[in-house]
Amino acid sequence: MKLKEIHRTSTFAWSPASAVPVLATGTVAGALDESFSNDSRLEIWSPDFFDRDEYDLGGEGHPQSSHMITTASRFNRLAWGAVDATRPHGIIAAGMENGELGLWDPAKIVESAEASILKNKPHDGPVRGLDFNPIAKNLLASGATNGQIFVWDLKDLTSPYSPGGRSSRLDEITALSWNTGVQQILATSSSTGFTVVWDLRGKREVVALSYSAGGGPMQSSRRGQSAVAWHPSNIH
Repeated sequence: MKLKEIHRTSTFAWSPASAVPVLATGTVAGALDESFSNDSRLEIWSPDFFDRDEYDLGGEGHPQSSHMITTASRFNRLAWGAVDATRPHGIIAAGMENGELGLWDPAKIVESAEASILKNKPHDGPVRGLDFNPIAKNLLASGATNGQIFVWDLKDLTSPYSPGGRSSRLDEITALSWNTGVQQILATSSSTGFTVVWDLRGKREVVALSYSAGGGPMQSSRRGQSAVAWHPSNIH
């Protein structure tokens, strides 16, 4: 049953902190919205799921986002995490089409104050992999082209580091995900068809998984992976 529809061509992330559902959307790269606008926006929405008359959001003549900022580049990926006592609303992270990594304080966006925490361009190409560590909440991982993967310590954003030596099995990073039970384990998927699992403590590649599709040994081909997720309870 569809509850709400937000008229945005966007990538999105849910707030991990709110008692009521709050959603962030970022204008997605490589697509046009209904208005054919070239604008790029990071917006925060607070849909009222108890209001059955409020169905459409964001369209002409309908309720708009509660808070919004504009950006120079469009979004490939959004992540929302790093909730702790110092930042009860967490941090919104964005992987941009121009290789930038952007971090914003959502509380400051709501206050219409200067919200930018970081605007950096560490990657050589579009950033499509992005995930906050659910255990070590000060860690954020980002991934882009040429197998580039960086781990960021939110306590010191000046020195991101790699989980290990560059893997020959990876090219464009399409998604990445921290293990939910072992904080130093990170999985990264790629356009090459491989998913590589890293052990940050040992700074090494632990295992590489691949999926080949085809009708037989002579016809098989490896297809790119677009997403990766850990089983929520079988953590090892």
